[in-house]
Amino acid sequence: MDSRGGAELAKHQDRIGRTIGKDAADGCSWGGTLESSGAWRPRLDRHEVTNRDFKRFLDRGGYETEWLWDGVLGFGSAWQSRIAGFVDQTGKPGPRNWQNGNYPAGMGDLPVTGICWAEAVAYARLFEKRLPTIRHWNHACGHEFTAVILPKSNIDGQGLVRVGKTGSVGPYGTHDMLGNASEWCFNSYGDHDRTIGGRSFRGPSYGTRAGTPLEATLREPFVGFRCVKYIGTIDPTLYAGLARGTTVKFDGRQPVSDREFEIIRRLYDYNEHKPLDERFE
Repeated sequence: MDSRGGAELAKHQDRIGRTIGKDAADGCSWGGTLESSGAWRPRLDRHEVTNRDFKRFLDRGGYETEWLWDGVLGFGSAWQSRIAGFVDQTGKPGPRNWQNGNYPAGMGDLPVTGICWAEAVAYARLFEKRLPTIRHWNHACGHEFTAVILPKSNIDGQGLVRVGKTGSVGPYGTHDMLGNASEWCFNSYGDHDRTIGGRSFRGPSYGTRAGTPLEATLREPFVGFRCVKYIGTIDPTLYAGLARGTTVKFDGRQPVSDREFEIIRRLYDYNEHKPLDERFE
């Protein structure tokens, strides 16, 4: 472990509960009760939403409450037909890996997974929160400290573990953002996908920033979420979607002439028997 990086991370963590940023665009009020001098600040949940937390959503009629789904699954009666597929292994409303409307015994403190993006949004609405934007998720994650945080993270492991168990804590007091469960973020990606942040227990250990696209309707066993509460008015541009990269289509393209191809090929000529004539200065 990089001892200098560990010391810098400890300094950041020591500031939890105090003002830790002046940039009103980022807020820097991560992890619950931090103060901020900005006009608004985000309060990101310390932990991923657990199975026990999500059970409260079911018990309060989350799957039957229209306003939670309004605009997320369409308007009017459209949401009722679409929500019909959000069921557990026994056909009752709930995450796909639950049974009889409840989570398996002993899994209450594990991150809830097997829910799609719309279910995460509905849960957040019920508790007067939102899903974090990509920018805020990445900021809280503390990627500049990845070398220190990652060795403690539940990546390339055997399965989900209790939230907070690993001791993988970011610079602003949030747990398990680089592992355990990947997390839904708000921003769209293209026409049908949404973005997720982090890697799950399945790994790999690279590519931990938010921005990976995933089809919004999928209910994967390795994707969960955490919520954020914004104090004040957030810049709406931070919720803008990501444009999918343009795909180049080669159908109908004319190939270059033999002469042009030869010119291009020469750019990549390499003589393995010719000395490199390397020099050290």
